[in-house]
This record gives sequence, C-alpha cells and structure tokens, in this order.
Amino acid sequence: MKNLKFAAAMTVCCTALMMIAGSEKALSREYKRSCEGYYIVKVTSVNGVQPSAPVRRARKVPTRGFSGRGSCSSYTRINACRRRARDFCHNCMKAHWRNPVKKPRACNSLTNGLGVNNYNIINLRRRLRNSVCSDPNLRGRTARYDVYRVTRGDKGCGPRLKKTMRRKLGSVTVRCRFVR
Repeated sequence: MKNLKFAAAMTVCCTALMMIAGSEKALSREYKRSCEGYYIVKVTSVNGVQPSAPVRRARKVPTRGFSGRGSCSSYTRINACRRRARDFCHNCMKAHWRNPVKKPRACNSLTNGLGVNNYNIINLRRRLRNSVCSDPNLRGRTARYDVYRVTRGDKGCGPRLKKTMRRKLGSVTVRCRFVR
C-alpha cells in the first residue's frame, strides 16, 4: 500500500514537472503575424477642376501583395506582433515616398522573414503615375492626386485594435499622355 501511494505521488510530481517544462517552452516560443501593405491614389483635380465621381474615387495601386511581418514572444501580446508588421510597412512606404525612384533598404525583409516581404516596386513615381493615368478619362489631361499608405489585416494592423491604417503621404500633379 505504501508503494502504491509513493508511486501515485511520484506520478503527480513527474506530471507537474512535465507541465511546467512544457509551459516554459510555450512561453519562450516566438509568434509571427503580418499585415498587408499597399498604396491608394485618389484624383483630386483634373485640369484644375474637381473631377466627376468615377474619376475621383480612390483606387488601389497594383503592388502584387507585399506585407510586413513582425514577431513577439508571448501569445498574449499577439497584437504587438501586428503593430510591428504594420510599422515595417509604413516605414517602407514613407522611405520610398522620400526617394521614389529607388527601392529603399527599409523595404527589404530581415532575418527569419521579418520586416517587409515581397515589395517589388522599384520606381514608385512611375507606378503611381501609371495607375492614375490608366483611367481613360484622364488621357491628355493634367491630374492632381493624393497618395495614401495603407495597412490592412487583423486587429493591430491599424491604430490600437483597428484592422486598417491609412495615412496620407502627399500630393502629385502629372500630365497623362495619350496612349495609342
């Protein structure tokens, strides 16, 4: 009977030790989360006049899906991972806006897939112009447009626990040429 009680006590102790070791391993685990990043352009004037509704609507600039990826060490801070991912994207887009003809270092991925992934825009100025001037209503006209940097995803990809963050980078005026 004593042996049975001793064996039961040892089993409980060993199980408790395994659970503690397992929880320490879970606590030291690294979690990764991501947010999608993209640009939006919105035409504000055509030849100096406010445009009609179809031209004025905001449109997403084709980027082939880049994203930011952040990490954290605790599952209870998972939204902090997304905030880091969001910040990677927004820092990349701000840096590229400052020098729009060359891909900045802030737009590269870091070790272990963290940072910005799949950012394939080299000449941002050209990509934005092509996106705006692809509208047939703007051919041969001068358009002024606002550029926004946007991140979207789950909670934390926006401010606080919001899912989207949109910030204006600036405005550009461009002459859309006739394309035949």
